[in-house]
Amino acid sequence: MRQKEKVMILILGGSGSGKSAFAEKKIKDISEEKNLKMNYLATMKIYGKREEKIVENHRKMRAGKGFFTIEQPEDIAKCLQKTEKNGKRAALLECMSNLAANEMFKGGKIISEDEVVSKICGDICELDNNFEELVIVSNNIFDDGVPYDDSTLSYIRSLGKINAFLAEKADEVWETVAGIPINLKQEIN
Repeated sequence: MRQKEKVMILILGGSGSGKSAFAEKKIKDISEEKNLKMNYLATMKIYGKREEKIVENHRKMRAGKGFFTIEQPEDIAKCLQKTEKNGKRAALLECMSNLAANEMFKGGKIISEDEVVSKICGDICELDNNFEELVIVSNNIFDDGVPYDDSTLSYIRSLGKINAFLAEKADEVWETVAGIPINLKQEIN
């Protein structure tokens, strides 16, 4: 059972919805209130100019806000080895959709849905046990109605299962739409 002073927050939204800015504000506000050291767990792999631009924009958004950034595109629980052990810590994981894709399509192979879901959910439980505050950003990629190939459908199903697990486990679940955060779940301690 989770300790009441520990909080997990899931923030969902489409591309460009404002979820990253909202997540940073949430973790910064709570970290200041609880005097927590902030860690930013970056999961995007850089394959080319597009990803470089996204990463650079996120770095600019975080500049001067007091985050210690850990780039961990796979095996997210390994970031615990890279965080400062002294004092209470908070983490912002950006973004679950990247992490799920990295885990599913690593090493030129396609890892099974069950393996990906099990691995990521286990790693998130480990993070949740080691951070006082854990904010997780994930994309809403399920509404486009476009037909996809089998591997992409497998990825979408995996992310859906992971998001459902996170939503169940989280104390708060938010969705951002056009920059407006909508509270979907909030448990009162």
